[in-house]
Amino acid sequence: MRKNNSVLTILLAMTIALGLVAMLPLVRGTEKAFSQTARGAKIKIGQAAIATAFAPYWVAVERGTFKSNGVDVDLSLLGPAASSQALASDDIDILSASGEGINLKAEGADIKYFGTVNHYLDFGLYAKKGGPRSISSAEMEGRSLAVSSPGSATDIFARHLLEQYKIDPSKVKFIYTQGLPAIYTGLSSGQFDLGSLSVPTAVYAESDKSIQTLLPSGE
Repeated sequence: MRKNNSVLTILLAMTIALGLVAMLPLVRGTEKAFSQTARGAKIKIGQAAIATAFAPYWVAVERGTFKSNGVDVDLSLLGPAASSQALASDDIDILSASGEGINLKAEGADIKYFGTVNHYLDFGLYAKKGGPRSISSAEMEGRSLAVSSPGSATDIFARHLLEQYKIDPSKVKFIYTQGLPAIYTGLSSGQFDLGSLSVPTAVYAESDKSIQTLLPSGE
């Protein structure tokens, strides 16, 4: 997501540096033609959560792929709420997130989705020890379910999963933690009944004896 009219520069830089296949038809086959536009551009990218979905950005930074293509990237982990605010206030150029952008757009922010690194939600559902034993109305209604923030990928996943299992989301108490580590900690300590997590945090949850796996991440 980009806040102003220089989205083409940002899009091309990301395409070159990450080796993505034309995130928009607009740039398909035009890397060479626009490479000079991208060179020298300073790009601030905000990351909404700790998740493997954002790994391509970090790999590109650590391997120097951005720099080798003349792109100066400032990559930072801000969290769901802070990253959305940073994009809306022009403190960052790109926000790598999911539903947060929809919320901003609905509020009138001048932003645009222009690409994706994932085409699926790689999340799982977990419960505290002694908590819900299955994904069902009988087990989950009236329980607390921790997600990172309203409209985040964890929130979207959890609500979609509830609907798949014919569970009314309004009968589940959603708790917003502003981060995946807080969801894991809350489950492990018994503070939350349920929580949705993605890798790498889900890996810790699945090996934690104080947490039950109701649906493994990625299934």
